[in-house]
Amino acid sequence: DYIDYDSEVTSIEAKNPLPKNPDYKTLYISGGKKNKLNKTDIVGFFTQIGKLPKEVIGKIEVKDFVSFVAIKSTDIRKLLLQIKDQKMKGKKYKIEEAREAKMEID
Repeated sequence: DYIDYDSEVTSIEAKNPLPKNPDYKTLYISGGKKNKLNKTDIVGFFTQIGKLPKEVIGKIEVKDFVSFVAIKSTDIRKLLLQIKDQKMKGKKYKIEEAREAKMEID
């Protein structure tokens, strides 16, 4: 219940360095299959409007009403600035960096 201030201080060495930041980040798109979006539309939009080379685009998942795209971390800010206020297939979609999902365990 108390701290003995006269005790010896032990320092801990970092034997295992922290992992490096991930190479890819995930973008969220507010449209999916039910909005008539597919992987080809997304890649075309990012390469033509976003001026992004195909090599920096990773896995693409198109769900019913949302889509997720892996983009190289170094290129994500530039892409978001290029495609701001642009329309994909004639419709404006919300495109932003995906947030982490929070799981509650009972």
